[in-house]
Amino acid sequence: MAFSRENLSSLSNPEPISRRSFLRLSILASLGPMALIHPRHVVADQHAGNNLIDRYVGEELNYHIGFWLFSHCGEATVRLCKSPAKNIYMAKMDGKTVGVVDLLVGRYRYSYESHAGYDEQTDRLFPLYFRLRKKRKEKIGIRTITFNYKDRELIFARKTAKGKKTQKVLPMEKGVLYEDYLTLFYNFRNGYYGPLQRDMTYHLPLHIHEGFKFLDLTIGSEEEAHNARAQELNPKDMDYFVRFRVLKEDVSSKSGNIAGWLSKEAVPVKGVIKDVIFFGDLWGVLVKREFTEKLCKENAQT
Repeated sequence: MAFSRENLSSLSNPEPISRRSFLRLSILASLGPMALIHPRHVVADQHAGNNLIDRYVGEELNYHIGFWLFSHCGEATVRLCKSPAKNIYMAKMDGKTVGVVDLLVGRYRYSYESHAGYDEQTDRLFPLYFRLRKKRKEKIGIRTITFNYKDRELIFARKTAKGKKTQKVLPMEKGVLYEDYLTLFYNFRNGYYGPLQRDMTYHLPLHIHEGFKFLDLTIGSEEEAHNARAQELNPKDMDYFVRFRVLKEDVSSKSGNIAGWLSKEAVPVKGVIKDVIFFGDLWGVLVKREFTEKLCKENAQT
């Protein structure tokens, strides 16, 4: 699975702040964590088709975020769309604080963006360029990974909130599948790594940090799901109880532990990120799932 530097010249630049524009996204929504006091609007899989592109391009997931006594302190959106660039797709996760909490924490923004190609033979997205961006007040931290299949190298670049820049280039390994958070999000939901199965741990490839190559995601047993569901006031669409752990810095958490619920259609409907800085346990719930325009739209940065 190779890509052309001519088609992706804007993606192959390892300097994280040199890219001209990007759409904001947030890991806070990747799990769909959220509260129970908001009704969920989950449409049926009307766009279910023969492949990942048919099923998920144009899908938009909207979440409300809450913690402690604040049932709506943030919002997040997850979307997969077709880039204007030929044969490129953009997965976006965009989160922000709202209301009084937005003022208290300094307009916190947390975003992920993935530019990906699509392999028709394997029905799988493969990452080309991934960016994580954190913003609080006027301080911005950016981290990027460029997946250079032509030269078989991974380019890790970082710019801290204090302005320090670093870059490291590592060789790609032969016979290894590469994923970022967002390509993995859709490939897993689409069944590339197998169907949803209770009481099972999936050893999933993930390459978003130097030396970090896997994520273990566990779907709980029927008994575990039953016990967890009994604690919910609104257990609708909570079919599979999942738990996993990511690197702490990627979700601004002291532990990196995440738990949540998937529907039968593998839609994330609720979850919690543990020990989030400024918030404690941050939970969220899916409030709307819809299918919109398939072509990406450029948004202004915030």
